[in-house]
Amino acid sequence: MRAGQVLPASPIRLSGADQLPQSARLVFFVKSERPEAFPRDEKIEVAGPEGSFRIMLSVAGGELVLQDSRTVMATLDPLKSFGPSAFGALRFRPVSAEGARGEWQPLATLVRLPALTEVRCPDDPRRTCTLNGTDPFLIDSVSADAQFTQPVMVPEGFADSKLSVPRPNGTLLYLKLRDDPAVVNVAALPVLPE
Repeated sequence: MRAGQVLPASPIRLSGADQLPQSARLVFFVKSERPEAFPRDEKIEVAGPEGSFRIMLSVAGGELVLQDSRTVMATLDPLKSFGPSAFGALRFRPVSAEGARGEWQPLATLVRLPALTEVRCPDDPRRTCTLNGTDPFLIDSVSADAQFTQPVMVPEGFADSKLSVPRPNGTLLYLKLRDDPAVVNVAALPVLPE
């Protein structure tokens, strides 16, 4: 399997090699070994953790396109296919026309991104700044450094569009997303006076 992503514009740069923004489109290739040719009626099933959401990709549905007799290009639009509440580890497997299912293979980690717009900071460097945007509840924590020495945790149920954060390192803030909190991502945002 080889994969590529078509990413929407965002100030957040994902650091995890397998992170897939929910609003992106994923294109990946699958090569048939047995049978030697990829049957036109075979499907590729893509599913989330414990089968919480799933979709069948097919040639007839237009999500699978044969490159040659053995190789198929699969296209997945997670937001359209799974909706706005889907996140977590994605995996895929072939499914024959008779319903025989192949082995699950890891695909990507689906993450939802907040739409961050700017940081407003006071003149006094000892005071905190304000991060503006929509859906900051998708952030687990924010820090001014990649080591998260003094992180700001985003409380569960946080519904505001403004979040108090440490003063950025230049224009950079470091984020851990709620959907994949083990990975430190970077947000490059305009920093403006209060």
